[in-house]
Amino acid sequence: MEREVRSSVAVVVVALLAAAAGAPPALAASGWAPVAAPLTQRYGGMTTVLADGRVLTTGGINDRQGIARSAEIYDPASGRWSVEESDDANGRAPERSRIHGTLTTLRDGRVLLVGGFSSWDVDPIERTVEVFDPATGRWTYAAPLARARQGHVAALLPDGRLLVAGGVDTRGAPVAEAEIFDPATGTWSSGGTMAQAGYGSQSVVLADGRVLVAGGSTTAAGPRDPLDRADISRTEIFDPATTTWSSAFSLGRPRAQAGAALLGSGGVLVAGGVGDTGTLGTAMRFDPAPETSFWTTRLDPPVTGALASLTALRDDRVLMIAEGQRTTPLYDEGLDSWSSSYAMASRRSQSQHAQLQDGRVLAFGGTETTTAERFTQPTTRAADDADLGETAVGRTAERDVVVRNTGTEPLFTIGVSTTGAGASAFTVVADGCSRTPVPVGGSCVVRVRFAPSGVGPREATLAFDDNAESSPSSALRAVGTARVVDPTPTDPTPTAPTGPADPGPAAPTGSAPPVGGGPAPVAPRPVPVPCSVRSVVLFGVAPSATTSRPRVRLSGVASGLPAGTVVRIRRDGAQIGSTAVRDDGTVSATVAAPGTRRARLAARYRLVPSVGRRSAALKATRLATIGAAGPVSGGDVRVNGRVAGVRRATRLRIERTSACGPATVVVGTATTDARGGFRTLLAAPAVGEGAWIYRIRQGRRTVTLPIVVGARR
Repeated sequence: MEREVRSSVAVVVVALLAAAAGAPPALAASGWAPVAAPLTQRYGGMTTVLADGRVLTTGGINDRQGIARSAEIYDPASGRWSVEESDDANGRAPERSRIHGTLTTLRDGRVLLVGGFSSWDVDPIERTVEVFDPATGRWTYAAPLARARQGHVAALLPDGRLLVAGGVDTRGAPVAEAEIFDPATGTWSSGGTMAQAGYGSQSVVLADGRVLVAGGSTTAAGPRDPLDRADISRTEIFDPATTTWSSAFSLGRPRAQAGAALLGSGGVLVAGGVGDTGTLGTAMRFDPAPETSFWTTRLDPPVTGALASLTALRDDRVLMIAEGQRTTPLYDEGLDSWSSSYAMASRRSQSQHAQLQDGRVLAFGGTETTTAERFTQPTTRAADDADLGETAVGRTAERDVVVRNTGTEPLFTIGVSTTGAGASAFTVVADGCSRTPVPVGGSCVVRVRFAPSGVGPREATLAFDDNAESSPSSALRAVGTARVVDPTPTDPTPTAPTGPADPGPAAPTGSAPPVGGGPAPVAPRPVPVPCSVRSVVLFGVAPSATTSRPRVRLSGVASGLPAGTVVRIRRDGAQIGSTAVRDDGTVSATVAAPGTRRARLAARYRLVPSVGRRSAALKATRLATIGAAGPVSGGDVRVNGRVAGVRRATRLRIERTSACGPATVVVGTATTDARGGFRTLLAAPAVGEGAWIYRIRQGRRTVTLPIVVGARR
């Protein structure tokens, strides 16, 4: 169906709420997508995921400062980074700058920072250990290691203790003595002695709780560079039950700084890294079963790198990130094959990686870039088709579309929209899929409204912006029939909940004069907002005088209410006057305001029609403004505004609500200039769809009061 030519009228009100810095939008499609970059440039740092899901990173090399001392935290919920610089007293960052140490989240939520290279002084290798408490945000010293070490491995044992093994000491000699930290006592004890220890070994905690340590180098890499050679091919297994080490089948050739991951079958995959002659482009699999405890070669990965990392995903595939490579292949154990479908935007060397609690993978920093990206694993989705039946022009019908996650990864959705020839007749009025991830096997619901503007069949598609982009969309079908005009509608039942009905007594239509010089009531007739839901929306609260008699101008729009319907005006729960619906469907009145400025800013107003649903409460402040608004070609409305206090480019989110119901959809974004100014184009509804109410948000706060755009006949 072609969209009808429309003209529209916009009502624009002063914007009123201060806003915090907006978070970057969540990105849902599968593969790599950019997220907010860290605030500090670093590479070769240490990273861990905190118990609450945030990501902590510290140490590494900063090109201007040398070895970094600061700590930085990424919050996946807000998409923001925060950085802490420490002085001698505040304890907000580690006391020692470090690289090539380990950072591990303990079972009690604290984080242990162990060993590492700290300076180019006489004794650069650290025995010191620091502990970070997320509850207080502070770092303190813990009991030191018995031996200084860097380039070691750390493994969290099933009982909550931490095993530290291998590495090299201050003299560059391998440290064969392993140590175990007990969080309950805060002390270290012996973890046995390895037959051959080294720098840059691969380690994995096996399914039975034992720890596999393989390969490494008896010499250390420089602080700014990865290893270029390895000379250890030995594999050893630590048993926490006996605190002993035993030899396992050899790797066959030396390997260090490779990626290692536990497979779904219980085996271990190792890929990439360096060997005795340089960079390795091979992969190997280890089977820990006692009767078949050996390494076998696997199909070579399509990338190589002197540093590599492997991350086991929830569908049992493994994601590989290799030094200096954009391509990030996936290994499928069942097929024993690699696929190369995904690539990062930037090449990364000595970058940091973390698997978030929702299964996605974060990669950030490196020697060549300071950006960050997030990998989302694809999944599959099934969505019901929806037949909304026959609906008269001027009426609406709604249906729920059930969306199911049929894949092996969480379903991430950032938007649902209608597309196709008949899309203008269908509106998403409730999106239950975009708020939170849908778990494997779970479902969510999208409610769709059909509002025909003409007679005949209409078809559209319900499209999803998510990480199941290869799954089919949902088909929408409905038929518009001849309009039935009821000049005195009596059925107030809404097609969707729009809030609690006002319990106050109903006043007869047209019985009360409007407050503040409004127009006199006229004979009841349908208004240009043909909603089956009777309601009123308060969209403007603006001061109209600043003298000793302060006044407030209220503006609203009626939905499904005939002209002349009495609307009571309430402030903080008490009725202070009344007005009536105008012939064009708007509501307007000027009422007295509280005497003090503080009381005027805190006062909350509400419009309550004699029949139907009341408006949400609204109050006014003066912290952001709309400068101008006017219709452009096609009936859309151009809006210019300014956000107070903004001194940099800031992303704004534009949300739309139909006057016929409370459900809100995100329809676009705008970005302020360096002075806080912004421009945006707001679409107008088709005839028969009712008014559209726009809100512009910065982060979680509303920047402007609603901007109402209504269609005219």
